[in-house]
Amino acid sequence: MSVTAAAAAVVFLAVAVLSAREKARQRDREISLIRGRDLPPPRETPLSQGLVDLVAVAGGIYLSLIMVASFVGYELPQRVAFLNGEIDPIAAVSVVLALVEPFVSRLIAHE
Repeated sequence: MSVTAAAAAVVFLAVAVLSAREKARQRDREISLIRGRDLPPPRETPLSQGLVDLVAVAGGIYLSLIMVASFVGYELPQRVAFLNGEIDPIAAVSVVLALVEPFVSRLIAHE
């Protein structure tokens, strides 16, 4: 790697970090302006945390399936007809696996 490329990478990384930091500060300012002093801070509920976990697990499964299909060289259809619409088959499988995962984990833990 040349010195110029290394310097460009360092500058890019520094700008990315500063940009993310500034974006977080702007978000905090906007939230404090919207919230004011009248509203209490948001609370996590078991349902909201469960939905966050479900989306995170489904996203991880989706990315893993995409990488495996790409590595193996398997061509997948972009859309599949389902009921009255079309869906991404990998996304559907990911969501189904994420929905089933807690129950499978419970079964495995009890054995």
